[in-house]
Amino acid sequence: HDARTAALATWTATRDNAAFDAASDALAEDLIVTFGRPAAERLAPRLGLRRTDPATGALLAVDLDGKPLPVQPDVD
Repeated sequence: HDARTAALATWTATRDNAAFDAASDALAEDLIVTFGRPAAERLAPRLGLRRTDPATGALLAVDLDGKPLPVQPDVD
């Protein structure tokens, strides 16, 4: 979580979308190298990988390849 927290803090302070996306990509790669692709795919949604939406700048939940995840409804 340290890498994700640092990336989020940097993005919040600077809104540097390219740096944030690069940090997210690096974290995804670290997950794959450390745990293997199948385990990394299971871990990624729990870690909350994010990338910035190029159209809006909003943060989107993404998979290991940086593709947006389907929006999950909030559970009451």
